[in-house]
Amino acid sequence: MRALMLLWGLLVLLASGCGESTPVFLEPPVIEAEDGVLSLTLTPKYTNLSVNDLDLEGRAYMGLFAPATLRVARGDRFQILLENQLPSESTNLHFDGMSLSPLMQGWAAGDDVFLDVEPGEGQLYSVVVPEDHPQGIFTYRPSRFGEIASQLGNGMAGAIVVEGVLDPFPQLSGVTQRTLVLKDLQRSGGTIFEQPDPEQLKMLTVNGQVRPRFKANPGEMQFWSVANASANLYYRLALANHTFYEVARDGNRHTRLLALQNIDLPPSARSQFLIVARGEGQYEFSTATLGNRPPGYDAFFGEGSSLYRAGACGEAELAETTGCEDLDASTCMGPQGPCVVGGSLGTLVVADDKVLAPQLPSEDQFPALTDLREENRCRRRIFRFEQGPTGDVYTIDGRPFDPYRIDAEVRLASEENCVEEWRLQNCSGQNHVFHIGQVDFQVLEVNGVPVEFTGYQDTVTMPFRDCDRYESDATECQAVEIEQKIYPIYSCPTANDPRGEVVVRIPFSEIAVGKFTFRSAAANASDAGMMAAMQVCDDDQYPCGAPQR
Repeated sequence: MRALMLLWGLLVLLASGCGESTPVFLEPPVIEAEDGVLSLTLTPKYTNLSVNDLDLEGRAYMGLFAPATLRVARGDRFQILLENQLPSESTNLHFDGMSLSPLMQGWAAGDDVFLDVEPGEGQLYSVVVPEDHPQGIFTYRPSRFGEIASQLGNGMAGAIVVEGVLDPFPQLSGVTQRTLVLKDLQRSGGTIFEQPDPEQLKMLTVNGQVRPRFKANPGEMQFWSVANASANLYYRLALANHTFYEVARDGNRHTRLLALQNIDLPPSARSQFLIVARGEGQYEFSTATLGNRPPGYDAFFGEGSSLYRAGACGEAELAETTGCEDLDASTCMGPQGPCVVGGSLGTLVVADDKVLAPQLPSEDQFPALTDLREENRCRRRIFRFEQGPTGDVYTIDGRPFDPYRIDAEVRLASEENCVEEWRLQNCSGQNHVFHIGQVDFQVLEVNGVPVEFTGYQDTVTMPFRDCDRYESDATECQAVEIEQKIYPIYSCPTANDPRGEVVVRIPFSEIAVGKFTFRSAAANASDAGMMAAMQVCDDDQYPCGAPQR
């Protein structure tokens, strides 16, 4: 594998050279399963990294800011030895977005986010990809509470591809496929930040490259698999003069093709889509600037009252930001959130001879999925995601994360699985992203509005609560003075005012038996306490009431 990494490093140098101002897009190196097993030793450590011709020091896997993509098929086994060479911090390994067992098998760990691999120690992970596992893109990364943001912010994440997402569409067998892992990088001199700061400017990277060039022929169809492996950054993707034809979300194939002009990709989210290159030219692939100041905010509270956080956006960026005009949750971060500066991610360069693209997948080619609205509901729950007025306290149901406490328990009946309905309530003035391990879910409603069923996912944005658009008679938005600054206090959604509420249905089954978490997908919020522990138990593998670490 060392030879593979050295070869990839040489290719990076060649791609960056030849007098070009921007590099040619490169895939990460690839490690594939052999004879049904993907065997790998993964060694996180401080190392010298090369990003955009900068020599940086940071924590990394394989000595790369963009480590290898792991490619497996259904039925394959991950056999990964994690050797922690970080000098003073614990870590672990998580197969993010995958539906893998968290249970131990002898001395080998499953997908167990509660494990601590101490400095100088090792842990074997051995887990099988189920035969019915979704086919798509996922990531491997640490998920050790208290260290998630710092380790992700240094680039400790890579892609996993479970082969077969295009199998139902034989006309696409020859299309060019690309894997894009999006990360942002913050540095001070030659050192990557120990702790990422959502309010500071970032370097946007694609597979560790800055603004690479993607090549295509006119009329060519390509299939892009994109993963947001940033610690906290929201992306709103666009490709100039092109349409995204989304095939799958969060590793789950849709019920039909979705034609989109923008794709919203919060932390931990993934999207797989087709593009059809237009005529010769250069087309920018970008992410938008997302504002945080709803209209009327300054007029209601008084300009400069410290009620919103400008973050990294200056007046120029704010002037160009229209995302808050209609309080659209996907384009406005909310007044308690940071302003997210967008920018170019790369350029699609279309040149040479025109080619004939294959037919786009038709709706009848997509395998049928079960609409969970039609399934029997075994339980309803409400979870409230809350944030202190100054933005430094994050809780679920008023309690910060405690790995030794069980916040939710699902008891599977021996003869049937369980579909639960969860009402996820954002009680803050900032967008938060719900993310759950081991299982996927179906979104039923957002802000009280029904959502069309097009498939399953494992991340969803919970829109921020707002103050009745800052009308003069607003009673909902109270304020508190702390250290001579005034901060709003946000209420939770109600039946009469469901803004900030997302309703999902989750099909718990045997693959989820064990202990795992649900949380804010933004790593800073998770590390600060916006995470909860849950367990799924049955009478055989994992009895209810089993002792917990």
